[in-house]
Amino acid sequence: MRLSLLVIFVISLFGCKTSQDLISDSDLLEILNIKVWKVPLPSDNTKQWGIKVIDVKPEKIKYSSFDIISKNESLISLKRQSKTEFEFVLKQNKGLGRGTISIQENYQAMTLFDEPKHYEKNLYAIGEIGIWDGYTITPTQLIVLRLIDK
Repeated sequence: MRLSLLVIFVISLFGCKTSQDLISDSDLLEILNIKVWKVPLPSDNTKQWGIKVIDVKPEKIKYSSFDIISKNESLISLKRQSKTEFEFVLKQNKGLGRGTISIQENYQAMTLFDEPKHYEKNLYAIGEIGIWDGYTITPTQLIVLRLIDK
């Protein structure tokens, strides 16, 4: 009796996989708490992407559309390690870069954008960190991608 129950369990567990049973890439990223962006590779071969947190004045923040056009893409990911630490991975044409970034300890709210937003020349915001008033975030810091020399 126990053997037949075990056989039924194993068959139901492994033998009946459908496309609905498989986990999607987006589900896996959500479960692992990883946010990913694809951004154009800079056309200037002397430049590459970097990531950093910058302090901002909320009244100075104005976003525009992405102004780099390229057929090739870089891949950037962030994974939360703690309340204030994130691990990043930058996959670019010349290899893979890894590291951590820290954000302010006393923040009340944070949002990560679905797409990078052009902030200033060579700076693209991927997230805002700031004060929550119950309705909106007033940013005090931005997580930005920036073009830097190789």
